[in-house]
Amino acid sequence: TSLAGPVAATPDGRNVYTLSGRYDVDYSAMSGGVLFVNALNYLNSDSRGNARDVAVSRDGFRAYVASGGGVSAGYKCGVVDAITGTYIGALPGGDPYPNNVKVTVDGRAICGIANFSAPYDFWVHSPQGALIQSYKVGALRDRQLVVTPDGFLVVALTGNHLAGWPDYLVFVPIGP
Repeated sequence: TSLAGPVAATPDGRNVYTLSGRYDVDYSAMSGGVLFVNALNYLNSDSRGNARDVAVSRDGFRAYVASGGGVSAGYKCGVVDAITGTYIGALPGGDPYPNNVKVTVDGRAICGIANFSAPYDFWVHSPQGALIQSYKVGALRDRQLVVTPDGFLVVALTGNHLAGWPDYLVFVPIGP
């Protein structure tokens, strides 16, 4: 089983999520150490292609996928039932091209894009999926958005190499 590419894990480390599936992971110290990986289910993010990032809620019930091609609902991050792999819907807000998705400690979902000319670069959503706030920081680099452990601050690497602009490290308070 290959777990190549972006991955996210539940806090207990028992489930690992890739752009396309959920895996059960177990380690045994027997025989010098053995890692057991078992594919549990496919994640249907309704992606139209170019999947870039994956995140999972702390409780392991929701998975989120940022897809550069968006989902059938448009250029948005997809929401998936992380247990069954069933597509639930899309987070509101968004523009071309989703490439970052994270979940805060309190369950807020963040979806970000790599589109320098868009009015916003990332959107913060409630644990139920409602849009809370939109932010403009510059085109986000792929999988280069993180949230501090307390969930109060987003740190992101932005840049537009096509225009010859340098990368910038930005800090954005998003509050509790």
